[in-house]
Amino acid sequence: MKNDQSSSPAARQYAAFISYSHRSDKRTGPLIESALEQFPATWHRRRRRRIYLDSGDLSASDDLWRSLEEALTDSDRLILIASPESAESRWVQREVTWWLDNRSISTIIILHSKGDLEFDAEGKISTDALPAVLLQSMNAEPNVIFLPPIPKRQIDPADPQWNAVLAAVAANLDGVSKDALIGEHVQNRRRWQILRSVTIALLSVLLVISLAATAIAVVQRDDAVHQQRVAIGRLLLNRAEGAITDDPRLSLRLAEAAYHMSSDAENEAGLDRLFRGTRYFGTLESADDDILSSAFSPDGKALAAANADGSLMLWDTSDIREPRAAGSPVSSQNAVLTATAFSATGTLLATGDNGGAVVIWDVTNLAEPRPILDGQLENGDLITDLAFTPDGKTLLCSLSNGKVSLWGVRSDGKSWQHETVQVFEKGVESMALSPDGRTIAVSDGGSQVQLRQTAQGLPLVRSIPVASGETTTALAFSPDAFQLAVGNSTGSVSTFDLRDGATRSYGERSEDGTESVVGIAFAPTANIIVASRRSGTTVVSDLTDGREVARTRQPAIKGSSGANSLSVDPRGSVYAVNGENGDIVLWRLEESRRPQLVSPLLKGDPTDYLSVPNNQTLVVAGVSGMQSIDISDTANPRPGTFQPTVEGAGVSAISANGAVVAAAKMGIVLYQRDTTGRLTRRGITPPLQTVGITALAVSPDGAAMAVGNGNGTVELWNIADLDNPVQIGSPLTGYAGTVNALSYDLAANTLVGASSGASYKGPGLAPPGADGVGTVIVWDIRVPGDPQASEPLVGHVGPIDAVAISQDGLTLAYGGSNGKIFLWNIADPREPQRIGLPLPTTEVTALAFAPDNLVLAAGGTAGSLSLWDVADLSRPVVPFPAPSRVLSSSIRSISISPDSNILAAATIDRIALWDIGVIGQDRRNVVSASCAASAGGLSHTEWAAAIPGLAWEKTCPN
Repeated sequence: MKNDQSSSPAARQYAAFISYSHRSDKRTGPLIESALEQFPATWHRRRRRRIYLDSGDLSASDDLWRSLEEALTDSDRLILIASPESAESRWVQREVTWWLDNRSISTIIILHSKGDLEFDAEGKISTDALPAVLLQSMNAEPNVIFLPPIPKRQIDPADPQWNAVLAAVAANLDGVSKDALIGEHVQNRRRWQILRSVTIALLSVLLVISLAATAIAVVQRDDAVHQQRVAIGRLLLNRAEGAITDDPRLSLRLAEAAYHMSSDAENEAGLDRLFRGTRYFGTLESADDDILSSAFSPDGKALAAANADGSLMLWDTSDIREPRAAGSPVSSQNAVLTATAFSATGTLLATGDNGGAVVIWDVTNLAEPRPILDGQLENGDLITDLAFTPDGKTLLCSLSNGKVSLWGVRSDGKSWQHETVQVFEKGVESMALSPDGRTIAVSDGGSQVQLRQTAQGLPLVRSIPVASGETTTALAFSPDAFQLAVGNSTGSVSTFDLRDGATRSYGERSEDGTESVVGIAFAPTANIIVASRRSGTTVVSDLTDGREVARTRQPAIKGSSGANSLSVDPRGSVYAVNGENGDIVLWRLEESRRPQLVSPLLKGDPTDYLSVPNNQTLVVAGVSGMQSIDISDTANPRPGTFQPTVEGAGVSAISANGAVVAAAKMGIVLYQRDTTGRLTRRGITPPLQTVGITALAVSPDGAAMAVGNGNGTVELWNIADLDNPVQIGSPLTGYAGTVNALSYDLAANTLVGASSGASYKGPGLAPPGADGVGTVIVWDIRVPGDPQASEPLVGHVGPIDAVAISQDGLTLAYGGSNGKIFLWNIADPREPQRIGLPLPTTEVTALAFAPDNLVLAAGGTAGSLSLWDVADLSRPVVPFPAPSRVLSSSIRSISISPDSNILAAATIDRIALWDIGVIGQDRRNVVSASCAASAGGLSHTEWAAAIPGLAWEKTCPN
């Protein structure tokens, strides 16, 4: 800022000054002014802030400029509606120049309305939508917000795309959180809707009373009931969103009830959002007293909980989605249970108490556990930890007096030998046994951690250094026994590599003692470590990079949200945190809906194209042939006989039904594939020796073909008669550079082509159009001989390498080297409309929509894959959990099975299959999935508290 000639911020009456082109944005400016002044919505429609918008006659230059200058002086921010017309407008240039002379460039908010505006990887801008004076002043990427399509009359306050834009601008103006503004807006709109609905309901009731004897009364009464249920549903959903952190089970139950009251799209989306956004998996109500210890059996099919009241509770977790109590709590110890451990076979369970007694239980029948010994194993002091060796012959007990007891255990569970070793002068705070059973780690609750052999006398192997000022509270070995994890009283976790002594720390430190680590465990199937803290917070960290993967907190129910201990399901699905309130809360180790790799990597001929024509077959086309792979058993795919095609084919394509294979070299050779996978060579197109074939697409039914060429043209072919392919009309033109990608819709009524863009590497300035920006054109080919083209789609930079059309033919996705995916509504192929903001990802090399239109899959460089929720494009598109990265080079092709359950992706020499069915199942059956996690909907008590005065209703199907 050169000099501040403005009034002080406190005295300025306008939150922002809108600078725009009256010629091109005459409708946009007033719409944004009105929406910003009233965002977030309030029930009484008051203005939240003042926005200056000039709508006067631009011909009165001197008088007008004085009034504009006064308004600029009296404004905190400058909002520039960017378009090619505003960039050329002398009034916009003058307003921007004044602002740069008097204010900081950081106080300019750019709303991109039209034209090109992109940044490359180095932050350099390519645009025709910004005034030159602003471009010259930029030394960093500016604050740019891309506008959704402009409505004809007013901005819909329920439109999520516009809400995101308005919230981003208002957050900048008000200096508050964008999420807070969106939350306030949604909440206030729901309150207004509830008020309106209740008013309608009351009026309807009055009308019913006055017309009770008529048929009109019945209609009005039904309408009133409906409006009432809609209003209650919105209120319940609002409460559910507020409860998700403190009590996720109640939150899901409230959202389920909201959908039950009014099964509309908003309530379904709200339930889906809450269910997907939490790792909460369920609650096991065990006792009214503390659960001090719990343990999963080695196979994960049983969970034992030791209660402070001396009782033992067993749970059948064979189906972790529906755990159930195996029987009633049992007890043989008149003391506080402090430790539990299963034997390696899962048939024996040991429980220890605060008096030093240990009971060994036969849990072959979970519903009827029985103590094996007539008496107890007496150790003389509080048991802090228990562990069976893998052979089941030894039970180790760590004690609060600094000793470790070793009990020999016979196969029938009875003890026959006893040895006690003093390992610390004070108590043993925690003990962990290595997976091979040869080593124990013990901590004194201070700065001492020791490794000892489990042989007679527990010989000392080594001491583990503990960071200065740390107090050790929990220990755990990794599944491979190479690492020891140490939890501390400050809430941090350290890992110690037992091979080379390398250490690594995870998590932040807290000095007040409330974050002391009470339990720590490694996930059995991933590089994940889980640590629970006394406060009830559990942190999940990635061992490979130290990144925090997730953070959960015990629900604040029964008056407490603290945690006592932690156990992890050996199957790798969940972890269980024992609360101070007598409940065990289950949390997902992995994100909900993460696709699972279901097959080994397949190696084959350099792959160019994939197709999954049915749910049992994968067809692969490469540079020299085609192969069918039986994937009816995805864990054991069976490759069929390799079928050679034209040698050295540069491009291949397969119809969606798998019946037609096209392989291009100089011309295109067509093959028919029968149900056994055998290829029969049929026709061939004339050689195309001068241009080079760079892209190929066969229509889903195999009756048409599009050929992209190196000279930027696309040829259409009728191949219904495979022996006599016929070119249709003249080549399609309008593409800059090489045609890189082609895609048909399911009905073959629409074709989309994308190109690399023209470039210039010679000396001097590049000629016009040689900007390297790829061309994307949508073609209406319902009349193949008279194709109609859309205007080239805009908003991207760089070459476009992948395109895909959804199964319903309404949505286009494309992307390329700029690392973004663009979505367009192509219901009218000649007038596409952009949908939302570009989706950020890596370089896009392949795209595919799932046949159920719920998921968009994108492949990129280095084997990256991303999945996107495209079920409701009226809402912002969000990513699903990404599949595990097992491929190492660029994804060349993606295909999804007709049932939308299997995703196949190929690099040049590897193919991998993932099960993505869980995404669609949860999305389609979110009520059932949520009800399973929340254990059956609102109870009578919860219903009465949430909806007083209304009789209880069953809100879950089960």
